[in-house]
Amino acid sequence: MKVKPGKRCWVWLIWRSTARPEEARMEQLSELDASLLYLEHEDCPLHTGGVYLFEAPEGTDPLTFDQLREHLASRIQSTRRFRQRIVEVPFNLDHPYWADDPNFNLDNHLIQVTLDQPVTLDALLPLAEARQTQRLERDRPLWDVVFVDSHADGNRHTGLIVRTHQAIINGATGEELMTYLLDFTPESRRPARKEAWQPAPLPSRTRLLGQAYANALNTPARLAGMARDTVASAVHSVLMQRLKDLPLPFNLFTAPKTAFNQPVTAARALDTAILPLERLKRIKAALPPANLNDVLLSIVAEVAREELRAQGEQPTAPLTAMSPVSVRSKRLESPTGSQLTALIVSLDTHIDDMAERTLSIHGHAQASEIYSQAIAAARLTHLVPSALMGLAARVYSEFQLAQKHRPLFNLPVTNIPGPTRPLYLLGQPLVQQVACAPLYDGLASAFVFVSDASKVTLSVTWCPDTVHFEQPLQSRVDTALARLEASLQHQDADALWQEVQSRHASLTSAGWFDDLSRLFTNLLDVPQLRKLYERARSALNSAD
Repeated sequence: MKVKPGKRCWVWLIWRSTARPEEARMEQLSELDASLLYLEHEDCPLHTGGVYLFEAPEGTDPLTFDQLREHLASRIQSTRRFRQRIVEVPFNLDHPYWADDPNFNLDNHLIQVTLDQPVTLDALLPLAEARQTQRLERDRPLWDVVFVDSHADGNRHTGLIVRTHQAIINGATGEELMTYLLDFTPESRRPARKEAWQPAPLPSRTRLLGQAYANALNTPARLAGMARDTVASAVHSVLMQRLKDLPLPFNLFTAPKTAFNQPVTAARALDTAILPLERLKRIKAALPPANLNDVLLSIVAEVAREELRAQGEQPTAPLTAMSPVSVRSKRLESPTGSQLTALIVSLDTHIDDMAERTLSIHGHAQASEIYSQAIAAARLTHLVPSALMGLAARVYSEFQLAQKHRPLFNLPVTNIPGPTRPLYLLGQPLVQQVACAPLYDGLASAFVFVSDASKVTLSVTWCPDTVHFEQPLQSRVDTALARLEASLQHQDADALWQEVQSRHASLTSAGWFDDLSRLFTNLLDVPQLRKLYERARSALNSAD
């Protein structure tokens, strides 16, 4: 068969892209993973991570940098991804690929910081804030670890500051770096012996171009749509299609514009607060049928409302949260039998009474089909908390991409049920953990709860150039807990729940009508259509 001269170069490129598969080991990024790279910029680093504080048991010394390095070297043998880097296709003609990094050097991913004072969480947070402002370098695997120790006499603690890009996190299991490093017992498990790392060479430009052309032949419209300046719209279309498949709440498009929803700079700040688990359980028991997640959402609502009030801001509508929840998975590749999806729920910040607000939040959540599929927290506690944090970050990242076109929520609030037993690094228990969440333009703060056997730790990441927290988070949380407990003293929980249910039932039909009308806001600028809308709205109110 003869090939026309004009097509010979493309035939040759395709042949070169497949003729020697042993030349390079390539795996193309999914659309969502690729979008996380395209939309990352200097003010918007899209990595997740955390701050971890470990304590040496009595009679033992704190961990050393060499011990961590040896441990890390043995554990990352279990996965190739932490030794692979991003390879971009020339001219951005296709999504990037993962490929073995032939120059991988563990020392490029490890940093040692030695303090003069003892290692404490307060000492670690400023270091973590500085790390969160910096993007991970794409010429190497997308992760790094800062090891923090101390010269101070009597110091018994060491710290880790970990960053992992969201694109590297396993979308089915949430596995990331700390999943491999931590153990559930003081005895460190020994990984199976692996062969020495023998990376394949990076793919050549010729192979990348040939593969891009071959992919374009399989999907003709793909080649034209992969340019970087158009990919955001393509991603948005995919995400909006996914949104259509979710049981979203009424009054969906009423999230008010607040200080939490402004453009971000590269600056990052972190704070944390401790909530005693038994105290939270007593509150939950006094507010049936609310669950622990409803109580935590109510506390975040109070913290956010009071911070906005301190800045002289009064939102025109209740704040809305996006809360990743675990549901029963239909995906065979999910070994946990579950996957995360999003619950978008009103925080009812217009309700002053916190007991009533908590039950109202429960009512909003209960109205979602996702709520009925939610898996009890006890079934998730076998997972390392950082794995669920990775999954949760991916969920709200996906929704934030859609939010670039129309706001859906004000705050991401992630509740991660941690294991009921301690976690260890080389026999030394993890005593404190702070989750670091990515931020975006329009999403300048993020809240994360992580629970263990005795406490719940609330972490908040925010952009200090946009959001100003007037008080320490612990002070705000203590005040919110006291207010919630006080509101329980003069409430009949059963009667209050009946009242909330009645109010929600009357709001549902009107809420859907409002949502529909907001989809056609431009049309409502026409006077005749505005009159029709007002008549219909008035008739609906009369019917309710």
